[in-house]
Amino acid sequence: MVRRLFAALCAVFAPMTVSAENIVSKADADHIFSLNRPAWEAYAERMIHPDGWKVQRSRHDTGTAVTAFDEKTNTGLSIQPLYHDDVNPPDELIVGSFYPKGTLQPFTPEFKKKLELGAQEDLGSDYSVSASHADVSSWEGIELTVVRANPR
Repeated sequence: MVRRLFAALCAVFAPMTVSAENIVSKADADHIFSLNRPAWEAYAERMIHPDGWKVQRSRHDTGTAVTAFDEKTNTGLSIQPLYHDDVNPPDELIVGSFYPKGTLQPFTPEFKKKLELGAQEDLGSDYSVSASHADVSSWEGIELTVVRANPR
């Protein structure tokens, strides 16, 4: 599942043709939302990218963020569940895709809605999704915030 998650992120996010479909599958979201923080930390340590992208982990008090970076295309991916304690599942999951500035299509309201609808269709009614534009240094990208609609 770890390899499939990063592979799905890579297949979906290509500059100028970003789509929300299969960014994070329902099975992946269900799995991540079933993990408490210690379980996520162990899972994050095993994450690799199947195409040899450089994987980095960034430790935060809300949970480790895992990023993968392709030096050939200068693109990056990230995933981070946000926890408020070590016992409960995450409150939300943030999935990002990043590109060199100027290569991403404009983040219009229509584009935002298309991304959200595509992700919502994949995830179903168990989750709600919102998309946002990210502007980070020499990169720009899209972040999807996934929240469980009916927390357990």
